Formats: sequence, C-alpha cells, structure tokens
Amino acid sequence: MNKNEITLGGLRTKDEMCLHIFSYYPRMNNFYSCLSRNDMSAWQSMMNTSSSISNNSVLKQWLLNIKWTPELAVKWQEFYDNAARVVYFGSAGHFEEELFATLPKYEDLKSLECGKQNTGGHVDTAI
Repeated sequence: MNKNEITLGGLRTKDEMCLHIFSYYPRMNNFYSCLSRNDMSAWQSMMNTSSSISNNSVLKQWLLNIKWTPELAVKWQEFYDNAARVVYFGSAGHFEEELFATLPKYEDLKSLECGKQNTGGHVDTAI
C-alpha cells in the first residue's frame, strides 16, 4: 500500500479523474448521460448507520477520516465489488434510473471459430 489517504472522484490530477468516454453501436440519437453510484443503502451499511445520508459532504468527511490498513483495504475492495449500484441513463429530456443489487460477475468472452467462404469452394477458418 503506497498511500495513506483516500482518492476521491473528481477532475483534479490527484483525484480519480472519473470521466469515461465510451463507444457504442448502434448509435443512439441524443444520448445525454450515463452514470452510476453506490446506492445509499450500501453506504449506510458500510458506515454502520441507519441515518439517512442526505449530505455528500458528510460522506466525504467520513471517507477522509478513515485510517487505512491493508486489512481495511481488503474490506473496501469487497464493499466495492458487492455494493448495490444505481445507474442513471437516457437521452435528452428522458432519463431512467435502475438499481443493480449486485454487479454481474465478469466473464471472458468465449472464442468462436469464424469462417469465410472463399471463391475456391473451401472455408478459411480462424480462431
């Protein structure tokens, strides 16, 4: 562990610099926004509180006050991997919100054999 304080999201170079540009197909006209955040119930559980977290500055200060250890880093990785997420997305004038109780587990795509009929009558294949 090479640091002893949390990295916050933001635009500064010492922050996470949380801007993500992505490509998609087919093109969606007027696509406006896509963002996600940990659900507040996940934060309440991590903070061991039932109080509403209505002020982000309270959450930020709580995060800044954490004394980091290797064991706590493991606990936070588990929190991040398993926390419920709220995703906001939509086009200009129409936004939707969806709750993901858990993130889908990552799986590599399976390699498929692809083939192309060439003019000689046989199939060329590649993996």
